[in-house]
Amino acid sequence: MRDGWLTFFVASFLADTVIKPLVARPRPTAIESLASRLHVLGHAPPPTSTSFPSGTAAACASAAAWIWIRLGPRWGVPAAIYAVLVSLSRCYVGVHWPTDLVAGWIVGTAVALGAVRLNARIAASPT
Repeated sequence: MRDGWLTFFVASFLADTVIKPLVARPRPTAIESLASRLHVLGHAPPPTSTSFPSGTAAACASAAAWIWIRLGPRWGVPAAIYAVLVSLSRCYVGVHWPTDLVAGWIVGTAVALGAVRLNARIAASPT
């Protein structure tokens, strides 16, 4: 269970703290020509907020991938569907580009795979 929580927090950290500042892609709401056409639900993020990759998509994908790997498709399929719907909602509300979501899913899935492999390696090592 701890590696499941670890994947969630590492994916969020990696997407939001490491990759976003490197790419520094503006959100759709920060682009003048789009801002007037978007109807953001809730408060629009500040123009200085960056979007690539989606930290929400990375966290959701890492949790769903971990659930699928550890518990199988019976629990993994609903988790993946939920992760996709939550991620797509970020595009729907106008705060992410579709490629932000795809990158977040890649980051989250990679982190989950890495955590599961690392946990298996630690469990298999002689003590």
